[in-house]
Amino acid sequence: MWLVAVVVLGAGWLYGVFRAGDDLRPVVVWGGGAAALALTVTIALAAYYSGVAARAARAVRTDTGGAVALERQISEVADSTLPALLHRIGAGASADAALAELPPPADPGLRRV
Repeated sequence: MWLVAVVVLGAGWLYGVFRAGDDLRPVVVWGGGAAALALTVTIALAAYYSGVAARAARAVRTDTGGAVALERQISEVADSTLPALLHRIGAGASADAALAELPPPADPGLRRV
């Protein structure tokens, strides 16, 4: 995109330089060149930061998906695994035997709990 801007602005600038009279040529060269450079840099920065914003939005969506999955696993442990474990221990099973009968959580942190 910035390459197109460089080509278009460069062509317009050169046209202006050749069409300007001898007395205005230095003003057109320096002023037009500075304006074209500033506009090209602005377009390049806008394209770059647009890509940065898209990557950041994608990363946020990915991280949010991980948080939702972890929340679901915590709910599963709190609502089904721990009550089943307490019921088996209350029925007389040893803690090791009761833990061996239950499926472990997928998250490593929850497995340590």
